[in-house]
Formats: sequence, C-alpha cells, structure tokens
Amino acid sequence: MLFWELDLIADAAQGGPGTAVFRALAAIGYKGILAYGNFGTLMCGSRILHPETISGLARHAASPQCKIYYLDVCLFHRDDRDLFEQTRSLEYSVVRDGRAV
Repeated sequence: MLFWELDLIADAAQGGPGTAVFRALAAIGYKGILAYGNFGTLMCGSRILHPETISGLARHAASPQCKIYYLDVCLFHRDDRDLFEQTRSLEYSVVRDGRAV
C-alpha cells in the first residue's frame, strides 16, 4: 500500500511526474485507489486506477471554488485486493454514517 499527498500544482512547480506516476504504478500492479480531501474525507474509491480521473479530482481540489487544497491518495497493489475492499468498505461506512473512526 502506498499513501501520499497529491498536490499537482506543487508537483509541477518542482518538476515532478504529475499524473504520470499513476500510469507507472498501474503498470506494476497498483489497481485500487482511495482518494481523500486534505481534511481526511473520502472523496472516491475505485478498484481500477484511472489517471485521468485522479487528475480531474486533483484539479478540482486545487480550484479556488473548492476548499480542498490537495488530495491524499492511497493505492493498493493487486495482491492486496482484500485489504483494499475491507478498507474501502470501512471508509464508505464512515462517510455514510457521518462518524469519525
């Protein structure tokens, strides 16, 4: 499992890989993703990693109309599918029930 802060604006300013990192990680088996706003609220979870979707979420997070400044992303390798499913289910129940873990 990989977890990091995704800020495409800061990444570009430092000459980082941008969303290409998602294509590279998908190529070596990372498939499941959970994306959180910078305040810890789950925004989405998917069994399939779509770099374009993540790019759109990150751009939305950085827009002046949105009060989210970056995303926290958690990627799961295909060998950790059970862990991904359990974590996603728990996170969705937190969002649904409006409770903190």
